[in-house]
Amino acid sequence: MKKFCYLILSALIFTVLSCREDSNLIDGSNQFSLKVDRDTDFISKNIGETNELKFNIIPDYDFNSVETTFSFTTDKNGTLTLNGNTLSPNTSYAFSSKNNMFKYVGNESGQHELKIVVKNSKGFTKEERFNLNYSQAPDFSFSATPTATAIDVNNADLINLSLDNTGNSAQTFQIKAELISGTGTFNIPTNTYTNVMNGNSTMSFTPTSTGAVKVKLTVKNNFGISKEVILSYTSSFFGFVTAPILTLGKTQTACCLYASNVKLTLNAKTRESHKITHVELKYYRRNNNQTPSLQIKEMIFTYTPPSPVQQLQFTDWFNNILDYQAGSGANVITLLEEKYTVTFYDDAGNSFSQQITPNVVWL
Repeated sequence: MKKFCYLILSALIFTVLSCREDSNLIDGSNQFSLKVDRDTDFISKNIGETNELKFNIIPDYDFNSVETTFSFTTDKNGTLTLNGNTLSPNTSYAFSSKNNMFKYVGNESGQHELKIVVKNSKGFTKEERFNLNYSQAPDFSFSATPTATAIDVNNADLINLSLDNTGNSAQTFQIKAELISGTGTFNIPTNTYTNVMNGNSTMSFTPTSTGAVKVKLTVKNNFGISKEVILSYTSSFFGFVTAPILTLGKTQTACCLYASNVKLTLNAKTRESHKITHVELKYYRRNNNQTPSLQIKEMIFTYTPPSPVQQLQFTDWFNNILDYQAGSGANVITLLEEKYTVTFYDDAGNSFSQQITPNVVWL
């Protein structure tokens, strides 16, 4: 009987030991499992927008001692990236960190099912599915038309803008103006977005450098869609390089007012491929003479260079100017208005004028 009891006790001990060994095997497989801390709720995005997907590995083992990999598939056209690297479907990649942020961009409308499968070298596998909704963002049309692409430096060009929201009144728009080459100013802030209305509107651009000037106008809507137009200008200098200087001496006699020693100093420049042909100095004086024919005095003096030139610099003396100023007592003639205007002309028939105030010396 004792021998029988010994045999039964031995069998029980063997059974317990065997069960303990099976438990170790199960525990051994469990010690290489993992969980995933991830995002679950996602708002609908427009096509081309990015969803950020938190994907943090919580292993039941030393992450650095066991290789952990992943692969993915998606049922629609989209792009998945990790750490700035674009990933390919059905390709195995190794995780370099437990904490990860995937970025997914959907390229077609509908619900995208993204499936990420995680594996480790001990045979553990876990699958995570992400359902991401994408819809087509509302489109719009944008055009910008300059009044002229050949323009004088420091002169403003009016740009006609046309925006069409294609019937979607939920759209709002902003515009950004940038300089690509050359210099110039806009009537809106540069390099930043400013509100612009749907429909037709205008803005202006003023080149401040000569030669090729290129600008970029970008319009975006509140759905993240943007469109741009590039405008190219050719800017030329046309005018006076420095302000004209007119000096003259005045003499008053009993009958007349004289302007003598009239000297004009000029530095003028016309557009490329054209030349200045002549310069005119116009004198205009108005008084209160009771004789109508003597109330207004006008004279034009002309200077013609030896040969036409694009840039003309000269100092020249003009004929003396005589204005009849007779009268005495209550009939004294009073000067009411005096103007001097200098104008240059080029071989294309263009002209540029500027009224100048003379430096007067009484003689």
